[in-house]
Amino acid sequence: MNPLTLVVCAVAVMGQFISTKSYKLGESGEYNAGGMGQSKPTPYQMEYNLPDEQGNQQFRQEQGDGNGNVRGSYGYKDIQGVYRTVQYVAGRDGFKANVLTNEPGTDGKENPADVAMNVQKTPAGIVEKYNRRSQKSYAY
Repeated sequence: MNPLTLVVCAVAVMGQFISTKSYKLGESGEYNAGGMGQSKPTPYQMEYNLPDEQGNQQFRQEQGDGNGNVRGSYGYKDIQGVYRTVQYVAGRDGFKANVLTNEPGTDGKENPADVAMNVQKTPAGIVEKYNRRSQKSYAY
């Protein structure tokens, strides 16, 4: 199957789960759909996994409950073993994410906003490969 066909199918499937309605938590603890006629979020679950012909992989999974809480993850892994996975939750306490990665250039010393960076060792040879590319692009 053509990768473009996979992406189009994934977008079409995801479109069934995406809502344009906005929900607000009122003082009474009940949800108001902003006059949209729905008083509470609808539970849902979705996921996809898209490998490409080179062996790279993109994925996402998410579920929402009837109380406006959402939990999920998304990410990628390439054929060289470099990956990033973002695990997240969102709800009454806001959005919080946990990033698992071994990407070159990440060190885990910074945790911006409510994001926890869990950085692991980059696969052997990857950092050197990226350093060679950047040195060549600036060589005169």
